[in-house]
Amino acid sequence: MRAKIKTNRLPIPKLPEKYEKFVKKICGPDWKYSSPLDLEGGLGVAICKAILDGQSINLSELADHFGLDSELLTGPYERLSKNGYMKSGKLDQDGELVKGETLAWCYLAGIASGATGVGS
Repeated sequence: MRAKIKTNRLPIPKLPEKYEKFVKKICGPDWKYSSPLDLEGGLGVAICKAILDGQSINLSELADHFGLDSELLTGPYERLSKNGYMKSGKLDQDGELVKGETLAWCYLAGIASGATGVGS
């Protein structure tokens, strides 16, 4: 069952510029405000990008890294985990993600949002 995201808590804090720019490229410039699915998908993209960049897979450490409350990351993080993306080395083994293939990142956003995959 999808957790409800409170989108009325505006503005959603900005991610560090490196991740904000990448998420906008994958999810569009209004990813935070257009729908709860887009918000959670974008946060999932940021989570995975950070892990590929060497950050810990620990939820609270990721939240600290982004400067966000871990509550915002819990839904996308749990769905990514249920789909195997939080296993050590899983993201590094996905050649399409590592190469920056947009379609692969969009699919990952769909998993993180609950639009597709296990736990949707």
